[in-house]
Amino acid sequence: MKKTVLFLLLQIMGVLTVYAQWSNEAIKPQRILKVEKEADKLHMTCDEGYMDLTFHSDKIIHFSFYPEYTNLATQNWGIKSSKGLVDTELDLWWEHYKFSSPSVEIKFNALTSKFKYFDKKGNLFLETDEVMMKPTTVQGEKTYHTAASFIAPPDEHYYGLGQHQSGWMDHKGKTVPMWHDYKAKDGEIISVPFMLTNKNYAIIYPNPSRSEVICGVDGKTTWSSEIGEAVSYYVIYGETIEDIYKSYGDLCGYTPLPPKKALGYIQCKQKYNTQEEVLTIAKTHKEKGYPIDYMVVDWFHWDQLGDLDMNKERWPNPKAMNEELKSMDINCMISCWPRFVSESKNFDILNKNGWLMKQKNGASMNSTAWDLRGGLIDVTNPKASEWYWNTIRNNYVSKGFDSFWLDESEPDIVPHNFYLSQGLGARIYNIYPYLHAKGMYEGHRRDLDDRVFVLTRSSWLGANQFGTTFWSSDIHPEWDVLERQIACGANFCASGMPYWSSDIGGWQGFEKERKAPTASLLLKSDKGPEDMYVDYPEMYVRWFQYGTFCPTFRAHGTRSENEVWSYGKEAEDILSDYIELRYNLMPYIYSNAWNVTKTNMPFMRGLFINYMDDEKAADIKDEYLFGSSILVAPISKPGTEKRSVYLPKNDSWYDLWTNKEYEGGKTITAKAPISKIPLYIKAGTILPIANNLKHANQKTDTLSIFIYEGADGKFELYEDENTNYNYENGAFSTIGFEWNNSENTLTIGDRQGQFPQMNETYTFKIFKIVNGKKVSFKDENGYNKQVTYTGESLSLKL
Repeated sequence: MKKTVLFLLLQIMGVLTVYAQWSNEAIKPQRILKVEKEADKLHMTCDEGYMDLTFHSDKIIHFSFYPEYTNLATQNWGIKSSKGLVDTELDLWWEHYKFSSPSVEIKFNALTSKFKYFDKKGNLFLETDEVMMKPTTVQGEKTYHTAASFIAPPDEHYYGLGQHQSGWMDHKGKTVPMWHDYKAKDGEIISVPFMLTNKNYAIIYPNPSRSEVICGVDGKTTWSSEIGEAVSYYVIYGETIEDIYKSYGDLCGYTPLPPKKALGYIQCKQKYNTQEEVLTIAKTHKEKGYPIDYMVVDWFHWDQLGDLDMNKERWPNPKAMNEELKSMDINCMISCWPRFVSESKNFDILNKNGWLMKQKNGASMNSTAWDLRGGLIDVTNPKASEWYWNTIRNNYVSKGFDSFWLDESEPDIVPHNFYLSQGLGARIYNIYPYLHAKGMYEGHRRDLDDRVFVLTRSSWLGANQFGTTFWSSDIHPEWDVLERQIACGANFCASGMPYWSSDIGGWQGFEKERKAPTASLLLKSDKGPEDMYVDYPEMYVRWFQYGTFCPTFRAHGTRSENEVWSYGKEAEDILSDYIELRYNLMPYIYSNAWNVTKTNMPFMRGLFINYMDDEKAADIKDEYLFGSSILVAPISKPGTEKRSVYLPKNDSWYDLWTNKEYEGGKTITAKAPISKIPLYIKAGTILPIANNLKHANQKTDTLSIFIYEGADGKFELYEDENTNYNYENGAFSTIGFEWNNSENTLTIGDRQGQFPQMNETYTFKIFKIVNGKKVSFKDENGYNKQVTYTGESLSLKL
């Protein structure tokens, strides 16, 4: 690709449009003619247009280039205001400038308008190439195509950028589309324009029109957008990966704690038709003794799409249903759609108030396509958004539902050629799911005391701060789809979105013409839907094993039966074991959720997050970390009973099943019978384990503490009231554990903080894991020491 050629591939109404070779027609800054400093901002007058450099914090730099100053030129959706002025200095010698904060130095030459970013040790971490804007007209509005490019070193890697299901981990060498696309070939795309690199920086490019990124091609990384009144981006520097995610939180918002039950098992299918069916499944779960926290009521529980209410024949008393579920310690989530057909009881009020997405002539959009019938609520209108939450509160919360599934939130009806209250759909294409979730969160926080838990199908910068978890949409039940979820989920979580899942087993129905794999089957069902693939029980088990180690653990799919017991006795035994394993790990999981809230670090991590300096880990597509200590290597091929696993360098690792220790920096062959996937615990890990939990909020005063010998380690055990926001005002406690490997000593620190109904004492059973020790999480005996902890510090020699 020639350096002067920019490709912007846009799929508009099904037609592929190519913007190419417009570099020579574009407005570019060229020389800097005048530099003015005002506090932490530089304003530069150029041959063409203006450039601004502003320190949002000492590690966050905002760049913008614009032909003229307008309100649209300063609009950055999903970005928070700066918290205060940053100490900065501007130095000049001849035409050379240096603009610096306590952490970053930016050097530039007035003759070239290119910028070099250095840390305080003088290390170059980012160098810009070009910015340009080409005048154009889109949907009758005069605007610009915009682009910015950066120098791409040969050893640079790129991660994040939202949800992409093509199976790659490192985006290097790829053209990455940056617009929400439900119908993308490999599965739904979610645009989150946050790109993490291995060079101590990240870039946020908050343009919500259709955009793309070409990563590390011909020595450049290029961002381009269909519409913009400015080229605007944020550079985040971090000495550590933790620094970068903290800055993301400062810039776009931190992630609140979900209700603890949201981290438990969620049972769903397409669809439970009656309240009697929901209660029967819940009761069966309880009778079998399988832990569970949520049942889900999917779509078409209504009379008409857009009623935001329930059919009274099939759901005669949903309030009583929810009361009965809660008596079993089960909550219930319900599906809410933003689309309203004209026959629904709410269409007229939305149409009358102008609260639906509009056509160019001002009339409400009302699609007649069979799968897209109706109009879309305009959640960019604050009044419409408030009505939406109030209606959900009046019709669903009043019936006992406390968690909401925001389906079709991209939205499915593409807004590109339509108009919203905040402007042309093509201009603000990607912000719809952000404002959709924001309106729900703000209404919920205002009216209810319990924590927000929203499952939504799309995202944008900052959507993590609205009590959200996401999922990879309506994927197919195929082995290759399962395999591609691994990199997809890790990159999405790396995009500042800590909570994510896939539909365990895939959502779509079974293809009649599909051929079964030729590999020998490890599991044959003695029960299951008649139209099920012959290899599906095995696929479902492998997908369920993977789902156990996703931030959100949720079964879903278009199958007549989709419960733990639906795929035969052998499968049921394995699936129930993995549910139990999830709940064994609940103290670890909830404490990691607290760490997410404190630091904004991802919950589910590609190996690159913790091992940026390990080149072998840079593009591992089929492994990841669950929290900071558990390495997960899912099985995604049929008939597979072993696989290669790379264990990152500078750590040693324990096989969770056998406690055999392995040296890091090596690839091993791991055994994987149908009942197990390869799982490894990092040496130095302190792992709290709970036994016999039947739901996430269940209290226990006994924990097993597993210490994996071989390195020093720390862990902070977090607890609170599980359901409300009192933790924001200090109602929580933490207990610090520290393992000194050379001294063979565990120190348990003084408990910090308190909250109502807190355990006054704990029984801790301490298991020291050494190479090959024969002990499992279920063992009540075999511990090295048992202590009663009363909240005061103690040290134990093991």
